[in-house]
Amino acid sequence: MRKPRKEFSRRDFLRVLKQALLSFVALGSGSAVYAFAVEPRWLDVENIDLAIPDLPDAFSGFRLVQASDIHMGGWMNRSRLRDVLAVVRKQRPDLVTMTGDFVFGHGWSQSLDIAAEDFISEAKLLTADLPTLGVLGNHDHWTDAEKVRAMLAESGIVELRNDVYPVRREEDRLYIAGVDDIWENKARLDEVVAKLPLGGPAILLAHEPDFADESAKE
Repeated sequence: MRKPRKEFSRRDFLRVLKQALLSFVALGSGSAVYAFAVEPRWLDVENIDLAIPDLPDAFSGFRLVQASDIHMGGWMNRSRLRDVLAVVRKQRPDLVTMTGDFVFGHGWSQSLDIAAEDFISEAKLLTADLPTLGVLGNHDHWTDAEKVRAMLAESGIVELRNDVYPVRREEDRLYIAGVDDIWENKARLDEVVAKLPLGGPAILLAHEPDFADESAKE
C-alpha cells in the first residue's frame, strides 16, 4: 500500500523559506486555496530567529512583526482587524511590517470606501505607538493602488515603493527595504539595491514569497 503523502503546511513553508534566505526576507501571500479557504480562519503566530550578516550589536534581539493579506473588503472586517492588531501588539515588536493585499477585489467599490475607513481607524491606533512599514500586493493594484496608498498614508503606514527605510539605534542602522508588487511587474529590485549601503544589514519586504529566490542572488 502506498504511503500517504504528507501535506506541506504553512509552518513547513516558513521553515524552508528561513533556510533559503541570507540577509533578505520576503514573506507574503500563498495560494488561492489559502486565500479563500484557510486564511480567513487561521491566525497563526510564527516566531522565526534570523541571523543577519553584519547586524550591529545594538539590534540584537530586535523584534519585527510581519503581517500579510489583510484583505479589507473581503473576509476581514473592523472587528477581526482589531483582533489581529491586538495579537500584533502582544508580540511587543520594535517594528511592524505589512506585506500587501490590504484590500480585496477587482476595482474599487463603495464597500471598499467603508472598509478603508475601518482600516484607517484601527491602524492609526497601531501606528501611534509602533513604526509600521508596508508594501503593496496584487489585490491593491487590482482595486486601485493610489487609493490604497492614500489609505496607508492616512493610517500612518510608511509605504516602501521600491525604497529603503533606515531604522536607527544611536549610530547604527538596520535597513528595511521593500519592493512594489512582483505579480504586476512593479518591483524594481535594482533600484532598491542601489539605495542600500555596501555591506549594510538589510531585510527585504515583498508580497510574493517566491521573490526570495531572485532577491537572494543580489
